Amino acid sequence: MNPFSVKTPETLKAEDIASLFVDVYSDFPRLLEPEHTFIHGARGTGKSMMLRYLEPQVQVAANKVKYPSELSHYAIHVPIKSPNYSLSELERLEGSPYWLLAEHFMICNISLKILSSLKALAVNEVSPELEIFLADFLKIAGEEDPAIDGNRYLGFAYGLVERERVHAKKYMEKLAFSKEFLPYESVLFGYEDFFLPLVRLINSLSFTPNGSMYLMMDDADNLPIRMQKILNSWVSYRTTNDVCLK
Repeated sequence: MNPFSVKTPETLKAEDIASLFVDVYSDFPRLLEPEHTFIHGARGTGKSMMLRYLEPQVQVAANKVKYPSELSHYAIHVPIKSPNYSLSELERLEGSPYWLLAEHFMICNISLKILSSLKALAVNEVSPELEIFLADFLKIAGEEDPAIDGNRYLGFAYGLVERERVHAKKYMEKLAFSKEFLPYESVLFGYEDFFLPLVRLINSLSFTPNGSMYLMMDDADNLPIRMQKILNSWVSYRTTNDVCLK
């Protein structure tokens, strides 16, 4: 592998990150602290590499630990380069409809990243522990009496979040072609009533890392201004025992 080839950290495998990363950053230990952290730096200075290096699979590949559950943090890399975070239909909205739908959309996208990471860590998706996890997840998601596929508990949770993300997107598309008020007839995920309980459920699983979840919002300045304000409002919560924003 050519170490000088141009590849973004988002596309590299865990083994590649582990082999290419060199800790030459004097502030890198600060990133490991269980606290909210703002990272500033010019393009190409290694911010994304630092964030990805903290992921469980990378730490295992770098021989820092044998199992992810031995880690003192659970790092989730969330690159903000996806068009899912900048929707013209959403930016047309004003007032409460915007703030509620924008936070819901952000939480859906981030939760999908978290559940994807969780699926990669789980050895067996049909364990009794994950059955209990799914039952608790359905409660906080407001889902009643679902038809669950017993072979994919985490897959079911992922599909539910993706379904709600699609519902919100279709609703916003309808608003773009209507001058009349259209009631929103699906659930809305909030930071306090859905996201924090979800993080606590995941942190309590036996196979996930110990300690706080590190939510690594890579290139957060690419978010629309109002979404940046929502993210900053999350920083104001005293939740570092559960989730730290990086």
